[in-house]
Amino acid sequence: VLAREDLCLVVPSGEPPFEDAISLADLHAFPLAVPMRNNNVRRSVADVVAQHGCALNVKFEVDSLSTIINMVVEGKAHSILAPSAVQKEASQGLVRTVKIVDPVITRSVVLAVNP
Repeated sequence: VLAREDLCLVVPSGEPPFEDAISLADLHAFPLAVPMRNNNVRRSVADVVAQHGCALNVKFEVDSLSTIINMVVEGKAHSILAPSAVQKEASQGLVRTVKIVDPVITRSVVLAVNP
């Protein structure tokens, strides 16, 4: 494992939630644009959601990270992504990241080589 990164709720600037953290159980209140089901981040989120008996409000399944980010910037949806995926947009004030807690959802970055 090269790195571990906690996933976060990506929020359009100026929109709720305004807290620094949100529980997994409270994510159902936000319309989400998420990666397709075969995406590793999506599978990680789905596994944790199923383990905790929670539900998400998935409005859009999108095959393009840039499209998901644009949808959040435009206020059409929120998303669950790694903070590194929206670092540029967050630094420009276009989106905010809110920590997901209780539980934290972590993704692992690994390197696989074929000898």
